[in-house]
Amino acid sequence: APGEGVQAPRGLALLQRMEQDPPRQVQNLPTLETLLGRRLHISPSQLEKYYTCRYGYFLQYVLGLKPRRRAELSADQSGTLMHWVLQMALDPHPGADNPCAGLRPFLELDDAAMADLAAALVDEYARRYLPEDTARFAYLLSRLKKSMTSLLCYLRDEQNQSQFKPVACELKIGRGEDAVPGQVYRLSDGRTVQLVGTVDRADEWIEDDGTRWVRVVDYKTGTKKLDLKEVYCGLDCQMLLYLFTLEQEGRSYFGYPIVPAGVLYHPAREVILKADRGIRPEKLQLALQSALRRSGMVLSDPQVLRAMEHSALESPHYLPIKVKKDGSIADGVASAEQLGKLGRYVD
Repeated sequence: APGEGVQAPRGLALLQRMEQDPPRQVQNLPTLETLLGRRLHISPSQLEKYYTCRYGYFLQYVLGLKPRRRAELSADQSGTLMHWVLQMALDPHPGADNPCAGLRPFLELDDAAMADLAAALVDEYARRYLPEDTARFAYLLSRLKKSMTSLLCYLRDEQNQSQFKPVACELKIGRGEDAVPGQVYRLSDGRTVQLVGTVDRADEWIEDDGTRWVRVVDYKTGTKKLDLKEVYCGLDCQMLLYLFTLEQEGRSYFGYPIVPAGVLYHPAREVILKADRGIRPEKLQLALQSALRRSGMVLSDPQVLRAMEHSALESPHYLPIKVKKDGSIADGVASAEQLGKLGRYVD
């Protein structure tokens, strides 16, 4: 420590002042209420940010501060590109601005046609949103085209053996005519909080008796996995909030009641497989399936599982479940009662 009369180094003085000062709090509450209003609209990702770091939430969502980004094809930009390509290719109701409008149905495309589709969509995204035009940039886009071709072929094969089909892409939750009403929570002081957000994809299966099962699919560019320990702490609730919102409020949008069938994280990232020379194509296919295996939680009902994947109870390739030697299912499943309890806890 510096002696008497010796000025402390600037960094040390700052730490001492931070230690002595009380925690930072907003004192002017009327001004804060002017910024936020008495009706909050909060997405699951905003809620998770609040639980992780309240100060970070204040900076990002109240003050609206954002870091400057370099003009390059970064990991999050390539993830956004892949997300957009999946939305365009799989949207069951493509609008006029969708390059896939008027093309052959997605499920009927062979590998060559899928490669052409992936290349066309990547080029269209670059034309709309990525003005940079360099040799390095062109190389990165060419690599993404190959990854998107593999991913789209994988999704085509998965959907061709499944009875669950996309019913909505980029489905808005919250306000607006084309949105599912977000659930509204009332606080003790009279204010309200409404859930808002966007469901990447909702898949539906209509059972013979008319029951409509819906699962929520979220595209992830990383290696995200559903972790109930995180949910217990108020984190990683996004997909579950969306699923239970569709269950409770979806009738006003779809026109009929729906029954929750589960939530799935689907990889939407560039998959690079390191293969030895002479490796057989079937082994490469198995390696790709392993890299793209989903995470999440689905209903343990055998009929629903078979509707998602015909071989789910024997040798699942797409679902995040395991079948034991005795035929029982482990990992990634929940009963209807357990899903109900989970919904009440998340609420």
